Amino acid sequence: MFIRALLKQPHLRTLVNARSSLKQRTPNPLLPWRRSLAGQFKPDSGVVRAHAEKVLVYYTGKRTLFLASLKLSTLFLSCFCLVVAAPAVGSQTSWGALGFVGVALAGTIPMIFIQYISPPYVTHAYLHLPPWACHSTDMIRRYVERLPVDARLDLVTIRLLGRPKITTVKVGELSATRKRLGCVNWEWKNPAANKPQYFFVEEAGSPSNVPAPGIMERIARAIRLQTLKKAEGNGNGSPVVGKVPNGNAH
Repeated sequence: MFIRALLKQPHLRTLVNARSSLKQRTPNPLLPWRRSLAGQFKPDSGVVRAHAEKVLVYYTGKRTLFLASLKLSTLFLSCFCLVVAAPAVGSQTSWGALGFVGVALAGTIPMIFIQYISPPYVTHAYLHLPPWACHSTDMIRRYVERLPVDARLDLVTIRLLGRPKITTVKVGELSATRKRLGCVNWEWKNPAANKPQYFFVEEAGSPSNVPAPGIMERIARAIRLQTLKKAEGNGNGSPVVGKVPNGNAH
């Protein structure tokens, strides 16, 4: 009775109603979408970023899973032929050593071929952005139109066992080329290593949807242009892959 009498007081009733309304308006930090939105706000700052400090500009979609499965399948096939099938054919048939070698080659050649052409295949590409370019996709396009040579890209490829490999490169160190039966169109000359590293990116654009569409085509165009300038300046550069679009070479 005493508590009911206290709650009937007008000033206490106002306080209780204010606290209940505050609880209803307070966002639940456990909700994933509200947690992600909360990460976009910084204390003492009224700026909301539309993109993170690096944005996905290239993604191959389901091809990533297909390529990883293909790598693992050829690896398991090679192990089965070398460990089980080849010894059985060599010891239990009249083919002998010839049968062992034939089955072993039949199992390892697909794996060797896949491992030769697939390591350069890029499944994801992330562009590192300066703070001012994080606010909208239009700002990213302006940044890419005057892309500096020290702009960084994270290129993700797939290892032998299907694990991702992330390589951070500078755009100024990339050049357009064509090698490995057309399975390579970018070459990265790492200053810290003597051996170049190769990548394959579909220059027509990202095969799947990305947060910043149309950016990868501009990056590929910039790499072709800088390769052309290097070839003209040195006189001994490799030929540029593809044609530079009209109106963009100047």
